[in-house]
Amino acid sequence: MRSIRAKLFLQIGGLFLFIIGLLLLTNNFLLQIYFVNQQKDTVEEYYQLINDLNTSDYLSQRAFLNQLETSVNVDIFISDSNDVVLYQSRSYDIPGGTPAIPEIIITEEEIINDNYSFIYATDPHIGYKLLILEGTLDTGDNIQIRIPLDTIRRNIDIFNQFLLYIGIVSFLLSMMLAYLVSNHFTNPIRKINQIAKKMKELDFSNDIHIKSKDEIGELAITITELSNELEKTIKDLSNQNVILEKEMNENIKLSQRRRELLNNVSHELKTPLTLMQGYAEGLKLNIATSNKKRDFYCDVIMDETVKMNQLVEELLELDQSEFGDRQFVETETNLSYFLQKIIDKFEKPIQDKKIALTTNIPKNIKYKFGTMNNDRILTNYITNAINYCDKHLKMSVTLKKQDDTYIVEVFNTSDHFKTEDIEKIWDSFYKVDKSRHRASGGHGLGLAIVKAIQEKQHKAYGVKNVDHGVVFYYEV
Repeated sequence: MRSIRAKLFLQIGGLFLFIIGLLLLTNNFLLQIYFVNQQKDTVEEYYQLINDLNTSDYLSQRAFLNQLETSVNVDIFISDSNDVVLYQSRSYDIPGGTPAIPEIIITEEEIINDNYSFIYATDPHIGYKLLILEGTLDTGDNIQIRIPLDTIRRNIDIFNQFLLYIGIVSFLLSMMLAYLVSNHFTNPIRKINQIAKKMKELDFSNDIHIKSKDEIGELAITITELSNELEKTIKDLSNQNVILEKEMNENIKLSQRRRELLNNVSHELKTPLTLMQGYAEGLKLNIATSNKKRDFYCDVIMDETVKMNQLVEELLELDQSEFGDRQFVETETNLSYFLQKIIDKFEKPIQDKKIALTTNIPKNIKYKFGTMNNDRILTNYITNAINYCDKHLKMSVTLKKQDDTYIVEVFNTSDHFKTEDIEKIWDSFYKVDKSRHRASGGHGLGLAIVKAIQEKQHKAYGVKNVDHGVVFYYEV
């Protein structure tokens, strides 16, 4: 215990003595130099302010000059080329006498430039040491700005005396604190050391022989031994935990993939099956009265059949893309024709629901993009727009150029989304209410698939409320 207290006393006492001594030395040798340099900067600033007045009628500026004098205790003297005093500080005013610049004894001169220099001098009447800026103003008048230096030494002595008193009191307080801290510090060390030795072997009956002479060394050895033992045990446990965590993560991912795959397949197959059913019923009921119309219906059914097979494969790949192993293939295609072809497939459900559809798609836009992914996204958007269009029955599809890419927007008349729903509608199976009507914010997996595709490619997507409805958009 005594060795620790002695070290603590010596360290704290030595630190305080060093700091106090350093401050005293700094005050004696550096503070005056620093103060003088600061005063030089101040006097130069005052010289420039007076020079900027650009007038010889200095008495009219007495209020301004008095403010400068009182701010840092300076005296100002200004005379013309014939040494006639034009202005002097009030402290040197002689009632009824002729103004004159007091005499000085110059001890040192420091030339700054052609306009002014600094003079270190002594006032022979009162014995004060002075710092004087002496120079010429732009008006041709002479100027002296005097500031006393003796107050610096007195201030330093007062500060040193105060610092010494504070240092003694602080030193005594620190010693008392060191005594209290040492008792508070060493007692727990002994208890911790005893507990650590027992923890090392997980046996409370064993004694460990320590060669160290004080508690810190003893504790260091004990903690080292304990650390070695714990390291071996923790390493074994960590390896087992890594294996278990990996297996758990793989099982969780596998379970999530299976659920998401089932959900995505059921949702994505619903739209093509609906289209096929509608066009097949149209053929059965002889709605297609011309060969061209019947061929178009058959083409749509065949196209959707092929697409369902492709869709199953793509959904499997999309599930894998969540983990970074899916690549999106882009080819240069006629974007205008591609979009219009997708829109045409929804001609019948749009007509059946009596929706007024408008398109704004520029002709013959050639662009490099992934056809399968964009087909899926636009199909989801149009399907949602048809299903959740309100009583106004208006819908539009627009293609806009933005910088070096294109944005597709799908609008339909509808109630606006609430603020809290705008972010959540992109989550799988998020429903604002049981009806899943867009006016109330309900959506299934379609928007979640859009989110997965666009975020994987770092492409923009989203929804915004507009006049009379909502707009879903995505970057091609």
